[in-house]
Amino acid sequence: MKVLLFIFLCAQFCFAEIINAQTLPTETQIKVYIDKLQLEQLSLLEKLVNINSGTANIAGVHQVGEILRPFFHQLGFKTYWVEEPSYMQRAGTLIAEHSGSMPPTANNIELLKKYSEASISLGYGSIIALDPALRGAADISHVALITQANLDGLGPVGTSAHSEKETLDIKSLPIQTQKAAILMYRLANDH
Repeated sequence: MKVLLFIFLCAQFCFAEIINAQTLPTETQIKVYIDKLQLEQLSLLEKLVNINSGTANIAGVHQVGEILRPFFHQLGFKTYWVEEPSYMQRAGTLIAEHSGSMPPTANNIELLKKYSEASISLGYGSIIALDPALRGAADISHVALITQANLDGLGPVGTSAHSEKETLDIKSLPIQTQKAAILMYRLANDH
């Protein structure tokens, strides 16, 4: 959850600075700006990953959410927690909503198509849907019924997810952030 929220946050945070620059096409500006922010992005990521926030560590998940919450508020998002039933002994999910910022999509396949188009336009190739049975459960499934369309697996490449041996390919972080930022830019601007 925290990596996806982090990517979303970094992508949204970039827009205010990008809007002021006028010399390059907007999507190129987004890519360049994300490259410039890589050290700040890694610093925040380090802070977040050093918090024990496994799904069963409710306090840790809330701590990560509360670090990210002010960034969402600064961007005009309303945030709230969707908690799991106490008998599940699992952390809830921080939801960030921005009224009118993303028009509803018809379904997840259409949203994935748009994400793939963003990836192709950046030169990273197409994105295909993976069989959920091969990917495991996703935190998005806990809130999927209250959203118009969903994507998961947008975070950086790594191994041993959700374990103490989890790794992260740092080089994949700006690439994934760029793809998410372009997708959000296009959704917000009806592309």
